[in-house]
Amino acid sequence: MLIAKNKLEMMKKLLTSYPSSKDSDYDLISRVWYYELLDMNIPKEEAAKFCRIIQSGSLSLPEGLTRCRRKLQEKDEEYRGFKYNARIERSNKIKKEIVKL
Repeated sequence: MLIAKNKLEMMKKLLTSYPSSKDSDYDLISRVWYYELLDMNIPKEEAAKFCRIIQSGSLSLPEGLTRCRRKLQEKDEEYRGFKYNARIERSNKIKKEIVKL
């Protein structure tokens, strides 16, 4: 499968070609990362092995990890990085703009 330069097109191709990806984040991520690894000249066997591990659900999904980090940062300053305050300010600004609509 050729990788579409446009992520949206790639997503359409994957969801059409692999219906299991419609219901499984692990399946979808493993397929996207497989093709991205091939683009980085990782040998097919290594890419496939890594993606089988992802697909099995043995590793945490990136969204879950970042959500957990955000929750910790929200509750405790100790876990906040340099970008935290800027991100919160941007978020509040966007919320205000949405309310105006």
